[in-house]
Amino acid sequence: MLSELLLRFRSGGVPGAAGAPAVPGEALDAELAPVFALFEASERAADAIDTDTRRRTEATRSEADEQTGRLVGDARANSGDEQAAEAAAWFARADATCADLRAKAAAEVARIDAVVPQRLAPLVAELVARVLSGAGAAVLP
Repeated sequence: MLSELLLRFRSGGVPGAAGAPAVPGEALDAELAPVFALFEASERAADAIDTDTRRRTEATRSEADEQTGRLVGDARANSGDEQAAEAAAWFARADATCADLRAKAAAEVARIDAVVPQRLAPLVAELVARVLSGAGAAVLP
């Protein structure tokens, strides 16, 4: 079989200088036409696959763009509500912190009010004693 194929392409002027192939061009064209026809069918199938893939890719991209647009629109529509909710939560936390600080301050004021009368009488007595002991030593005009 290989020898037959090789014989078909032997030089036309054997023995002597190499010449044109022994198989005429018309015969070669007729022999290869079915092979090229198969290639054309494969090429058309590949083109159809490429076209379908491009169409589906564009449809997917378009759908993704629409979905992205809807998500961004929803996010923008809800952002005001989200900001208001976050601000309300922040103010609630601030109010709770202020109420806690007020309660602690009121407890400290109550503790101080309870201690002052107990400590005030001895301090007043000590102050009066110092004033009186210093008054006797002072010379009055």
